[in-house]
Amino acid sequence: MRIANLEIEGKGVLAPMAGYTDRGFRLLCAEQGAALVFTEMISAEGLLRNVPTTLRMMRIDPGERPVGLQLYGPDPQRVAEAAVVAEELVTPDLIDLNMGCPARKVVRKGSGVALMRDPPKAERMVQAVTAAVSCPVTVKMRSGWSADEVNAVELARRFEAAGCAALTVHARTRSQVHTGKVDLDLLAEVRSAVSIPVIGNGGVTGGEQAEGMMGTTGVDAVMVGRAAIGNPWIFREIAQGHAEEVTPEQVTSAVSRHLETLIATNVEARRDRPEERACSRIRGHLVRYTAGRPGSGTFRRRLSELGDRETLMQALDDLLTVGQPRSK
Repeated sequence: MRIANLEIEGKGVLAPMAGYTDRGFRLLCAEQGAALVFTEMISAEGLLRNVPTTLRMMRIDPGERPVGLQLYGPDPQRVAEAAVVAEELVTPDLIDLNMGCPARKVVRKGSGVALMRDPPKAERMVQAVTAAVSCPVTVKMRSGWSADEVNAVELARRFEAAGCAALTVHARTRSQVHTGKVDLDLLAEVRSAVSIPVIGNGGVTGGEQAEGMMGTTGVDAVMVGRAAIGNPWIFREIAQGHAEEVTPEQVTSAVSRHLETLIATNVEARRDRPEERACSRIRGHLVRYTAGRPGSGTFRRRLSELGDRETLMQALDDLLTVGQPRSK
């Protein structure tokens, strides 16, 4: 798949996910075969105002490239200005515009999927950002706002004409959020409507679903979101076409390295209680890593007490020594 001048080798793409796709997790997914990874949603206003937490979220490691930096905001010109700053600060391989987030706090301000209800404004945003930066500009959107407002095909054509280099389409409406049937027919229509690459998103939980989506719709790659949390090996599965056993040692290594990156980030930012903050941040991942294992319920209830690296890793090791490793 070629996005403007950027060659992407592989079929699995890591979705941008608030609270999850930090630098440490992106590195793990890239190592397991993710062809492209995305940062968490970056607020255009937060970036332009030099908000420290926003700036920390933007840090990119050479080992995770190619990486897309995802911006969100309601105003085309402000988002374009933020894109310029982002390109100067971290040189992302591409800039992605969020037009798919269904979160109420995002939508009520006119960002995310709310932009799909104003096609001229959404098109202006693509034009403004494309004109402002030198790297490729992409868009992530949904099939539409609701079953009565499905307009992804129309917007795909508009965005391509405005200079968009690739599209990711989550084939569910805003009303569906993350549940319900994924509209593969809609994905196929979008793929047929444009000549730029199209990445399909929604319901991919393994290699079989990835192959099914690509074979049915013709999309160029698939994006994986929640199914990758606690399972970065899903990208290996998508690349190889089959699952392999994940050992307790591999889980422990992944968590340990992720935790180390989080701690280092906090230390570099001179945040107080760097280990405690890192242990808190990784809890959502740990719930997924350990789901279904004997003793996982007790482990989850203890997470709030595990405030340093040594204690957390010992508790995880104790849990993983019970029973047999899962296959993924």
